Amino acid sequence: MASKKSSSKSNGGNQPVHTEATATLLAFSNPPTSATPGQIARDCVTSGLNAIGIHGPFSDSDKIDFGAIDRQSCIDFGDSVVICIDGKGFIVPSLSGTFVILHEKGTVITFGNLVAAITKMMTPKGEGA
Repeated sequence: MASKKSSSKSNGGNQPVHTEATATLLAFSNPPTSATPGQIARDCVTSGLNAIGIHGPFSDSDKIDFGAIDRQSCIDFGDSVVICIDGKGFIVPSLSGTFVILHEKGTVITFGNLVAAITKMMTPKGEGA
């Protein structure tokens, strides 16, 4: 897997931080779409998995074994999904820490259930923030 470079802020632990500037630039480069939250979540989870070297296509019954994904890839996967969703006009809580916990617990979740859970956490920008 190729290493990634980041020019975003660091939180002291050498982890990139998603900033307001990043969100603003993503909003302009990727304007909100008319896609449903579920489709956005599906596309962003797929994109995040691709980014860490797990390639689809994915069906709802495909299993994601977080225990088999290394810690840094869990962080990258979570950040990728959050940034993707943000760029499509929605807010979702940070997922990288949750994905690391799923890794540490050896959690296996179906692709469909992961998409459904993330969809439930999504809020359109400007609502509830």
